[in-house]
Amino acid sequence: MMKTVQLLLLILIFPSLPKAQNSPACDSLVIDCCSFDVTQNTVSLVVSNYSSYLFDYPGFILYNSSMDTVAFETVNYFGIGLDQTHTLDIIHPFSLPFDGILELYTLFYDTLWCTFEVTIPDTVSTVVMVSELSGVNIFPNPADNEITVEPGGFESMTNLNLRIINSFGEEKLKCRLTSPGIQIPVASIGKSGCYFVQIINQNGNVSDCRKLLVK
Repeated sequence: MMKTVQLLLLILIFPSLPKAQNSPACDSLVIDCCSFDVTQNTVSLVVSNYSSYLFDYPGFILYNSSMDTVAFETVNYFGIGLDQTHTLDIIHPFSLPFDGILELYTLFYDTLWCTFEVTIPDTVSTVVMVSELSGVNIFPNPADNEITVEPGGFESMTNLNLRIINSFGEEKLKCRLTSPGIQIPVASIGKSGCYFVQIINQNGNVSDCRKLLVK
């Protein structure tokens, strides 16, 4: 049986946030959070859209206060309706209380549409453990020719793999990290769009994840 922990999420909308592109339709979204599935390492939101805007091919990304990716959703819907469950894969474990940013993208992560400041209060005991971010750096980002990945923060480069997936969760590239920096031609990743660059540690766990935009 799936083990879930029900939490209350307070969502506040701040259109003045630097990354916000909030339209009036964002004010018509009601987001109920959260269900943590500790067996699948996911967090789920129940979203209801009371506007006439469809939010075509939506995807949610959850960031911590440092704008490091905490969880992201593989695009599954044509749009947002009523009482729709959106499941995000947790990339970086976190503890409660949690303060961060929730972003809603449309068109397979092509367009940032809504930005929300979120607080998950400490209403229950910690359900996930804190892990230190590795500090992976990707540049240039957005990219149109070649990217350089610098996986800083790891004590050893032994048994580290780099993996790039698209917004469908499909693996587009995987390789072994053998040096502090690696150059990857954009042509080997795929067409323009939003991707996620992951560093996989020797235990097979995602140790870091960064969003990559390809022009």
